[in-house]
Amino acid sequence: ADLPPPFEEDAYAMLVADGLDEEGGGARASRLALSTVAHLAIRYGKWNVRIGPDNIAEVVEQSEWLYREVNNAVRDASRADIRLADMAASLTAVYIAGADLFYMHVGHSRAYLFRNGVLIPLTTDHTLEQLRRDTHKPTLLEQSKRDQAHVLIETIGGSPSGPDVTIEHVQLWTGDRVILCTNGLTDVVSDDTIADVLASQRRPAEDCQRLVDLALAADASD
Repeated sequence: ADLPPPFEEDAYAMLVADGLDEEGGGARASRLALSTVAHLAIRYGKWNVRIGPDNIAEVVEQSEWLYREVNNAVRDASRADIRLADMAASLTAVYIAGADLFYMHVGHSRAYLFRNGVLIPLTTDHTLEQLRRDTHKPTLLEQSKRDQAHVLIETIGGSPSGPDVTIEHVQLWTGDRVILCTNGLTDVVSDDTIADVLASQRRPAEDCQRLVDLALAADASD
């Protein structure tokens, strides 16, 4: 009777990585990125399961550290094997504690929030095409022949100093759903179609399988 009642608090992490090298280095980079995050989180993670004004900065700082370490791990692996010299990956992650969601993003994988029937993009692609849209600058002639939607300006493994990680904090509402995916889905399945799938309120595994089936039916190359 002298002790407070028991309580349980949980936090959740979701991650998706997408390798950029079609020769096999990309698959290695994405696997390495995910495994590095897992090992660092377990060994060094300081997890805040109660988010308040006093520790939001700590979550952001730890997220930046994790991304730097993952970038270093991928670069170290690329230097160790000449066949992997150009390997890189996108990495998108969310951390959820209670009603607080933090999302961290590099590359062109995406995180969405599905709320009240509306699919809300949380992340913005780090691509040449998105940069052109944001800056409203004309496309150079030599760039116009390139697939700008798939030319990344920020990657895991691309720069010795590490990528410019986008980190944001949002509040969740009751009934919100969160989805992470690669451009293998979003290149061929529209946001409206993704929203229609999520609106059915099936189990998450069933919705994920439905989205994969739609991508395959659209002859997705990735």
